Amino acid sequence: MLTPGHSPGHICLYEPKRKLFFSGDHILPDIFPHVGFHPQSGENPLGAFFKSLETLAKLEVNFIFPGHGSVFSGFKLRLGELYYYHEQRQRAIMRIIENDTKSAYQIATEIPWMPGGESVPFSKLSNFDKRLAVMETLAQLKLLMSEGKAEKVAKENVDLYWAGG
Repeated sequence: MLTPGHSPGHICLYEPKRKLFFSGDHILPDIFPHVGFHPQSGENPLGAFFKSLETLAKLEVNFIFPGHGSVFSGFKLRLGELYYYHEQRQRAIMRIIENDTKSAYQIATEIPWMPGGESVPFSKLSNFDKRLAVMETLAQLKLLMSEGKAEKVAKENVDLYWAGG
């Protein structure tokens, strides 16, 4: 099954008879998969991720075999957790851009991140995780813009975002 989001060509495998789901990096047991905007991600990677989740929600799954971590169950519960995580992230971003224009980098610096499962301020992230955080923030902003909830303007060659709609 084609499940873009984490990457545009990401696939999952489903065995319907035994209801086994091989999720790769699309659904992980205890961390949230990285979905970031970058030159190879497609125009709206988080939108693609959610469309993939909608398709997957129709499946009956007994066990999930992720690309990282142990085999787990509770497929529908995990899907709900993924939606909730991204809803909370979107609310945080909307609060940040509610009354001010900010760059994706500025927004990312105001969001708590959880690279190892615990909340960490942006300033304490490794350089690699800072890069991932900005790409994830851009993916969230792309989705918010596609939904008419955020807008973008370029000022001095820097994209700035604010709550629109």
